[in-house]
Amino acid sequence: MAEYIKLVITRKFKEREAVSVVSKFELGTITIGRASDNDVSARLSIISRKHGTITYENKTLSYEDHSRNGTVVNGKMKHKEKVKISQGSTLLVDYKGEQLKIDVLKVKTGWFG
Repeated sequence: MAEYIKLVITRKFKEREAVSVVSKFELGTITIGRASDNDVSARLSIISRKHGTITYENKTLSYEDHSRNGTVVNGKMKHKEKVKISQGSTLLVDYKGEQLKIDVLKVKTGWFG
């Protein structure tokens, strides 16, 4: 049985309506950033080229911020830090009407995850 993570990815740019999509990724490393070669790419000025990574290793899901301005993880600002996350966690970058929000919808590990 494949291991995966489902994310709800919401992008908002200034006055435009927010757009949300549900994306499914194999567990491992998921890159987030402004550059098009990221797994989650958001062309917003508030997002760094290589903003952060979601990683699953040793049965632990974590988020690591690599950005200049940080990421709000479950309501707390994190900057250049690696923190544990889980199903139900929220990652948020929000500034002057631009927003990238990532909700961890489901994490499926092994047969019982």
